[in-house]
Amino acid sequence: MAFQHEKDGSSYIGPQQHDLRFFTMPLLAPCPHGFFTRRGGVSLGAFDGLNVSSSRGDSRENCIRNMALAGAALATVYGGSEGAGALPRHSASDGFTTVSVKTGASGDIIAPASRTLLMMHQVHGHRVSYATCDAPQTDPCDGLITDDPTGMICVITADCLPILLRNEAGTLVGAVHAGWRGLLNGVVQETVAEMTSRTSGPLFAAIGPSIQQKSYEVGPEVRDAFVRSSSAFAVFFKQIQETFLFDLPGAGVHVLSSCGVTVVSGGQDTYSNAPDFFSCRRRAHQGSPLFGCNLSVIGPRS
Repeated sequence: MAFQHEKDGSSYIGPQQHDLRFFTMPLLAPCPHGFFTRRGGVSLGAFDGLNVSSSRGDSRENCIRNMALAGAALATVYGGSEGAGALPRHSASDGFTTVSVKTGASGDIIAPASRTLLMMHQVHGHRVSYATCDAPQTDPCDGLITDDPTGMICVITADCLPILLRNEAGTLVGAVHAGWRGLLNGVVQETVAEMTSRTSGPLFAAIGPSIQQKSYEVGPEVRDAFVRSSSAFAVFFKQIQETFLFDLPGAGVHVLSSCGVTVVSGGQDTYSNAPDFFSCRRRAHQGSPLFGCNLSVIGPRS
């Protein structure tokens, strides 16, 4: 299939190299997973890099290509073969893995065959669905689970929490998109409940790149809504004059822990780290409605 940039007409065909960067969490082992940065994709302009959402103006073709590159990077690391054109380089200094994915003269990606990437139609809600490669999810949801070892589930974010979960055996996994509305309305609890209805034993979770408290100013109505639901949320808000800085990841850890889930949070700030991550709020503060989305992926162990 020949791919072409919609914006400038340049072709994806021809030998190229894309250096994708992602990090993993030991707590999620042995499941194949990755929290991707924006580096290494084909999108341009405001979406420069590995953007995986066409909802804000990037072309669908670019996003499909970026998803294929991400799938190839994961297949390279977790598929048991480096392939002819992808060489993983692990960085002990910053915890990231860099994978060089190459394309041939015809534009084909040179890498092991990747698993099917299962997506959500995210709407900032609390609905949770189950999907397999034979029955992908098409209805809106913000939590997705699977036990299909031929697939991997994805969550896309641009400041919200990307949460990846697994059961003890690594045979059942979940992905959650949680902004403040979803977190408040129970998307995490719904996902945990759906997973525990299908598996026994403990669950483990990791929270990926998201907006951190120092960058996340909200109005009193957000704090009031959380504190009305539980006074325990008060500690996650720091008042600055008439507004508050909200520790969204901290609140996410609290909710997961309250559900009995063992959880870690990566601490990467999407807002302040423009070279590595897309951020809706950063772009809004720059006066632009255009922003890309970061990708996080997990699959059951084989």
